[in-house]
Amino acid sequence: MRILRSLGLVLLFASTLIAQSRPDNTSYCGQLTQTLNQGKALEPFCEWVLSFDRRLPDIIGDQQTHRYHTDNGKDRKLIDTTSAKIAYIDDRPQFSEIEINHVKIAHQDEGPEIMKLYGAWSTDDFGGALRLLFGPHARTLFTYAGETSWQGQRVLIFNYDVSLANNLRWEIQARTDLSHQLVSTFPAYRGRILLNPSNSELVRFERQTYVIEKGFPLRYGGNQVDYKRLPLGDGTSFVLPVESTVTFCHDEKHHRCEVNNTTFENWQKFGARTRILTGANP
Repeated sequence: MRILRSLGLVLLFASTLIAQSRPDNTSYCGQLTQTLNQGKALEPFCEWVLSFDRRLPDIIGDQQTHRYHTDNGKDRKLIDTTSAKIAYIDDRPQFSEIEINHVKIAHQDEGPEIMKLYGAWSTDDFGGALRLLFGPHARTLFTYAGETSWQGQRVLIFNYDVSLANNLRWEIQARTDLSHQLVSTFPAYRGRILLNPSNSELVRFERQTYVIEKGFPLRYGGNQVDYKRLPLGDGTSFVLPVESTVTFCHDEKHHRCEVNNTTFENWQKFGARTRILTGANP
């Protein structure tokens, strides 16, 4: 979920999840990829996505977002900078130590409401966007697009497409100001998944709309997220987001836009250590 306020328009990217029974990952992913070129590389990634919630440990890290506005599609003007501690616990994000332009929010219990007014707060970078593409409920068209180099490493590229008729789960909401009700739409969207060819680990995820219903306040929405396998401070590691970019545009030519760059750092497992001492003189 991504929340943004600028120029009187409050925007929200939301992943609408439908209750469902847990699929048999192996049989589903095998059937999905059996006729796809390089399907053997996409199959373990599919299985990883569908088991993501069970595999991801409770983690904590630092998040910082720079929000920009542009009137011509090129020159960015900085709106503000937001930062927070982000913990992902029991499949839910929790924010603390929230700052806007390096000024702490006085009451952290107001954080969720404050975030509806300020900053771009990302939660679906932790597998939510990917889960929308896989599973028996999904109607995603996958194609293999070849091999290339991305930031100095070889990657396999898989394109995906979710048509207007087939998007029943990824929703965009918007309202012109805080006094108006949110309106929503389910756009057609497409993108790319970049995988490490040696182990099928996620390197980059891209998503962009290509059809939005007429009259909706937004004319474009997209995001890109870079991932790496990172140590968690206890000898284990996990593939986690390191940087993301979100773009919203209010016109067809993508001139009047908001661009939000977020970096994630210092990931580690979230937990507490205890030590029990016995005896009269511990």
